[in-house]
Amino acid sequence: MLSKTRIFIGLFIALSIIGTGYTYAEGPVSGSAVSVLTELLKRHSSNLKTNNSPGQAQTYSQIAAFYERNGIWRESVRLYKEALSIQDQLKDIKHAAGSSIHLAYILKKNDDYSAALKHAASAARLYSKAGIKDSSASAYVLMADINRALGNYRQAESLILKRALPLYRGAGNATGRIKCFRSLGHTYREQKRFSEAKWFFIQENMQARKLNNSKGIISSLLYLGKVKVAITDYDLALKDFKEAERLARNTGNISALADIRSAFASVHSKLGNAETSARFASLASGNRYQMLALEKNRRDEALLLFKESQNLVELSKRSVKPDVIDAVEKTSHIRVWDVYDSLLITLSFLVFTTAVFFFFAFARTRK
Repeated sequence: MLSKTRIFIGLFIALSIIGTGYTYAEGPVSGSAVSVLTELLKRHSSNLKTNNSPGQAQTYSQIAAFYERNGIWRESVRLYKEALSIQDQLKDIKHAAGSSIHLAYILKKNDDYSAALKHAASAARLYSKAGIKDSSASAYVLMADINRALGNYRQAESLILKRALPLYRGAGNATGRIKCFRSLGHTYREQKRFSEAKWFFIQENMQARKLNNSKGIISSLLYLGKVKVAITDYDLALKDFKEAERLARNTGNISALADIRSAFASVHSKLGNAETSARFASLASGNRYQMLALEKNRRDEALLLFKESQNLVELSKRSVKPDVIDAVEKTSHIRVWDVYDSLLITLSFLVFTTAVFFFFAFARTRK
């Protein structure tokens, strides 16, 4: 019986197959986690055997997405690069952009900012060439966030204000504007430009509430609170943190809970509430431990699932061969003399039955 984690992984696989945006003739497979992944690996093997380049790019990306969703970064990067190499050769702009943006997100997450920036810039250029405004804007937001991590604040600000935000507005993408407001809020907060940071986090909060975007609401409240802590407006900061904590708890956002409770601990420490600060610090630590344990469990389950699916693929390959081998072995024992023996026995039987027939016929004529 599959565990809850395996069920979730099955959903991740289905989402990764759908989410890559491919429009090939073969659509996504469906079923249990093992059957979905097994079918995907079979398809990949077939694509490699038949030298089906578009199919190879598709299945490389789909397997890479499985690894990405389960936090297995090295394999995910390797396979996205395989897909990207084929897509570049095929001049498949749309899917090359998709592989590039995934690579950029993973590399940024693993602090490889230089490589991440290169792939994000490539994705922005390719999406722009393909005329996909929303995705191009997302690539510019990612470039801005990478530049901010590198301390290039002016470049980060310019990418949002001059590139991403106009594209999202032109496409009527309200969710995209939330990302822009959040990115600008962080850019100004890190420079201690608190008035500007506060204004953009408020914009993020307002837009997120309109769309009932819980992630945006939680994020904006958390960082609004942090800005208020920086300007020593502790009471209002605690109010923001309380609402953010409630929403994070209700939505099961463990990562956000860890950050919010850590912020609570910091405020209470500044207020001299040592006991309360220690309690929140302990809660934050527990949330982080829980999050890391869940991530590790998901990676381990995913690797086991992948191995199980690989074994099933190998078994399905071998299940045909024994039947063929048995048939060959059986027929190889039939020699020419065996055929002659069979014919001789058959002929002898015919002669015997003919002789019996004539014997009884002769006996009747004598009577």
